[in-house]
Amino acid sequence: MRISALKLVNFKSYRSQVFDFPPPRKNKNLILIGGLNGFGKTSFLEALYLGLYGAEAMNYLGRAGLEVDKNATYSKFLTRAFNGNADADSPMSISVEFVDEYNDGFSITRTWYFDRNKVWDDESIHVYSVKNGVRTKSHKPEWLPEILEQNFVPPHLAPFFFFDGEEIKSLASKNKVEQVKTAIDNFLGVVVLRQLQKRLREYQNNRRRGVSQVEESHLNNLAVSIQELEERIEDLQKQESELVEQKQRIDQEWQAIQDRMVTLGGADGSIASISTLATEINEHEKHLQQARSELNDLLCLKLSLNLVSRRTVQSFLEQIRREQATRKWKRECDALRPQREKFLSCFFSFDAYSPPLMALQKEQLHSAICSAWESLFSPPPANCTSRCLHSYLSDEMLNQVHEQYERSRVGSREIAEKMEEIDLLERRLNSWRMQMAKLEGLDSSGELVNRLKQQMNEITSQRDTCLTNLTTIRNHLSADLAELENAKASYARENSRYLENEPTNSLLHRAEKIYQFIDDLIPNLYKLKIQQLGDEMTHVFRELSHKRQVSRITLEKDATARLLSIDGKELDFDKSAGESQIFATTLLAALANISGANAPLVVDTPLGRLDSLHRENILRFWTRESGRQVILLSQDEEIDATQYQRLKPSILKSYLLDHQDMGNGIGQTTAHEGYFGEGNGHVVRYE
Repeated sequence: MRISALKLVNFKSYRSQVFDFPPPRKNKNLILIGGLNGFGKTSFLEALYLGLYGAEAMNYLGRAGLEVDKNATYSKFLTRAFNGNADADSPMSISVEFVDEYNDGFSITRTWYFDRNKVWDDESIHVYSVKNGVRTKSHKPEWLPEILEQNFVPPHLAPFFFFDGEEIKSLASKNKVEQVKTAIDNFLGVVVLRQLQKRLREYQNNRRRGVSQVEESHLNNLAVSIQELEERIEDLQKQESELVEQKQRIDQEWQAIQDRMVTLGGADGSIASISTLATEINEHEKHLQQARSELNDLLCLKLSLNLVSRRTVQSFLEQIRREQATRKWKRECDALRPQREKFLSCFFSFDAYSPPLMALQKEQLHSAICSAWESLFSPPPANCTSRCLHSYLSDEMLNQVHEQYERSRVGSREIAEKMEEIDLLERRLNSWRMQMAKLEGLDSSGELVNRLKQQMNEITSQRDTCLTNLTTIRNHLSADLAELENAKASYARENSRYLENEPTNSLLHRAEKIYQFIDDLIPNLYKLKIQQLGDEMTHVFRELSHKRQVSRITLEKDATARLLSIDGKELDFDKSAGESQIFATTLLAALANISGANAPLVVDTPLGRLDSLHRENILRFWTRESGRQVILLSQDEEIDATQYQRLKPSILKSYLLDHQDMGNGIGQTTAHEGYFGEGNGHVVRYE
């Protein structure tokens, strides 16, 4: 599939603009849209999201690297997007058309209406089939999600194909594994499965209200507790994500101040010392935070299990062993019982008795055989239990319980060593901070360096506060997740009893089985794809990066990526902006490749801070697959006139954005065919 047309009316700085894109042919698959900063390139990408996904786009703009105000609702976003020079009676609309190689596909038009104050008021959606490039029959708007799922790109996969090339570099940071995990969750459809679980639970709760049972109130209370915990966890996860992003912004500000110190270039080396010392302080603060987190895990997770009495643990493990024996015995019984009727049928069909058996004799003989048969199964073996308390756990889960207790063993020495490590790091940090305070400024008055030092201290204080809040949130989150797991186990146990005592609730039973199946399925989904994703990332990274010492990339269960050398040793990841962008592009390209979706690639600021070698690699990678449409939104310094001429054999069409200031902070963008410097060898700038 490819995007054949995008039409914008009264959207941001576009009053009325149509972009037409021809199909890829021969070795041409590249479309360039050039524009200076602030000329409407990012608006193009936002319009694509908004036209395809409507309100749902708000959940994915940030993941695509686009800056979105966290407090901006769909209504506020639309109100701000309405063109400032448009009449209040004029609607805003976005039309997106996508077709296959035969020019068959779909056209989507969303229209937004505004009141007299230019505040969003209403919306309409029209969906049409396209046959040989011409609109034909219309479809119901509610069919749109299925159309996108089956024929184009569903919203949860969109950030893999439509993104800001420079801003997605944040995915490469090792402390951003949550974002990588989110990307993998969306790719695997885990988000959809979680939504299904939520609906199944709502279905059970609603259906159970019509059934009168003694256990009903208890089950409802458990369900309410689970819902409250899930809502609290969702809120904590949102706070955690916000704090992680806040920490990233603080780190960027810290780096900017450090860069300013370095650029002063003092002859006596003071600024270099400040820079080196600041780097050491930053690195040790990260190690200190990691050590505190590890100590917290020891105290909150492992130590808590070790505080349980040994007798209780042994009793629990003995109960599990007996339940496993009971399950094995029941399976053997269930396997033999169907044979009894077959045996009786064969036995009584044998008539070679002399004299023939009378009816009473046959009845007595039948009873004796049945009693003897039942004696094969009763009483159960001595190692079985009379009551199974953990029927909510599968056989595999029962086996995992013992392993979990073994892994959770911790000694006082391990805790003491971790505390010693924290104490050493704290003493080093205090010493270095004292040294930092003693360093003199290089400028004559000392005001500049003092101001930079003050800014560094303020940023460091903000970072400490952010890390403290992040640790607190993660502690609460860890506790709530553990409580939720226990609550779900209790609910599963009680619900199982409820269903066994109420045969009429077979539908509830099925819903619960599906819910539990999803819980078991999700971890296995990672096993199915994590290896494939790592292999694909290795292949793409080696094409994009000039670092040949990387032999392969592996992904851990927690979504942490590791770059390994040929001898299997982990390599330190280069955190430069260019390398981060290459790594993030690798991740998205690998996810897109294994997703199976035949979709175009739309990238804003595609080359960012890449050096010349990386630029050549990434452009060659994007133009190599000639059947896939690639739309690049570039400024003049990314793909200049020289680079344009080099890419010309792969270019299908190019647009150049022109922007005019209309006054009162309002601008108007128009697009014309062409590109920077095309035809005269000089970069054309529009003022």
